[in-house]
Formats: sequence, C-alpha cells, structure tokens
Amino acid sequence: ACEDTQDKVYLLSFKDMINKEYGFPDDASRIAYDADGEAQDYWLRSPYSTAITPLGARYVDDNGYVDSFYSSISVRSSNGVRPALTRKLD
Repeated sequence: ACEDTQDKVYLLSFKDMINKEYGFPDDASRIAYDADGEAQDYWLRSPYSTAITPLGARYVDDNGYVDSFYSSISVRSSNGVRPALTRKLD
C-alpha cells in the first residue's frame, strides 16, 4: 500500500528495501550508521495497516530488519530518515 514516487529525493519503500537489485540482499546491507558509528533505526515511506493496527508505519531497525511500528502514533523521535535520490546519468 505504497505508491511509487517520481520525486527526486524521497524515503525508500518496503519493496525497495527487500529488492536485491537495489543493493539490499540481506539485513546487514540495510543497516544505517550515525556519525558516531552506531547503528540506528530509520523510517520508510510505506505504511503498515491491519485491522488491529490501522495507523502503523514501516521502518528498518538497527539490525537491518524491516519492521513495523504498531501504534496509532507512528512518529518516534528515536527513528531517523535515510533519504534516497534519483539522479540522471548522461
């Protein structure tokens, strides 16, 4: 339930993060590190919705596992963002 985007700068989706062709063959490839070298959680643009948790959001945890935040309040200050960009090569 996440539309493709034509934006030039965006957050990756759940589908992007499990796509080996995009450079994510395993959990280790999805880990993001902060300036101190510590692994950190970061948000994806994909929502997560079930009958029990209709307002959740997908994220990647500090082990590189694509997870879901089960809450009606999806924003946590401890998660970061890892923007991606589209670039045209000539």
